[in-house]
Amino acid sequence: MHVWLHKVEKFADIIIGPLLILLLFVIVGELFLGEQLEHYSIYVDLFDISLILVFAIDLGFKFNRVRKIPKFLKMYWLQIIAIIPFFLVFRFTGLFGLHELIDKGQSILHEIPEVQKIVKEAGRASRTAKLISMLKFASRVPRFLGAVPFFEKPTGGHHWTKKRKK
Repeated sequence: MHVWLHKVEKFADIIIGPLLILLLFVIVGELFLGEQLEHYSIYVDLFDISLILVFAIDLGFKFNRVRKIPKFLKMYWLQIIAIIPFFLVFRFTGLFGLHELIDKGQSILHEIPEVQKIVKEAGRASRTAKLISMLKFASRVPRFLGAVPFFEKPTGGHHWTKKRKK
């Protein structure tokens, strides 16, 4: 591995801990302060994408160390699930003949923002708005739980440029 890749790996190992703490704040914020955070949803989504990117980079380095697919899948299956964007699951289910279900679900999902606007205009709390906030919460919790094992102490001892003392 090149020295600059080792630096990227070490940076990813260092930044995962603070990102997990921020993810916890985002999850709790969306759960309890959904309406107040709605104005910042683009920033939350960008944070979520960058978090997945860092986790994917770290998972790539872990695969580089293991280099055997069955062993890698056995060791890091939860981290693999954590970095899969949820919408891809729906895309792959379409390959198995579930297009009708996906189309109906997608039309419902496209109507959710309109329902949210109607609920806000009505000025009263609704079960639908609470359900939508719970769905956002539920989509990020597996990512948090799957990402906790990503954190490892950045020792750098596995790199070929660092001579191990015996």
